[in-house]
Amino acid sequence: MIDQPPAVVLGIDDSGGKLVAPGDVGQAHDMAELLKMAPHLKKHPLPLAQAVNHFAHGSDFRVISDPNAFAAEYKAELAKEDPSAPWQAGVIRLRDHGVPDFGAIRAPAVSGGHLVFYAVDTFLGVPYKVVCATLTATPVYEPMPLTPLPAPKVEPREDELIGPHSNSQPLLPGTKP
Repeated sequence: MIDQPPAVVLGIDDSGGKLVAPGDVGQAHDMAELLKMAPHLKKHPLPLAQAVNHFAHGSDFRVISDPNAFAAEYKAELAKEDPSAPWQAGVIRLRDHGVPDFGAIRAPAVSGGHLVFYAVDTFLGVPYKVVCATLTATPVYEPMPLTPLPAPKVEPREDELIGPHSNSQPLLPGTKP
């Protein structure tokens, strides 16, 4: 029999506090309480990462459960952006940030007693590496290095071709070519 990962429900209680419900065993308001009521979560990195992320940042970050799907989504979003559009305040574009090393992004895992997972900033769309030293400690979110995209090749406009560095001399008023 395969040990299926337990479902966890992420939510907010009536007072605005974060809670996680691991199946039908109750509701936890922090990781210590969650692990006490559902110790089997320690064997399942994905729901564990989702709970840690929820308690730390709510919906500001989303756990990357499938690195290949995340890479495809990121690349598809980049393809929709106009590379020649200039930067604009208030307009979020992945192109303005760069591209992560998709090969470094892994599914959540417990390694050396640490929970390690990757999460995407739900506002900017860029990935972070997250390390939680102990399951009840505050996780550390480190932005992944991003490689800038090359600037698009922009053809000069015709009015930019005639100027102080060209061989053409502008006509003075009242003169003939």
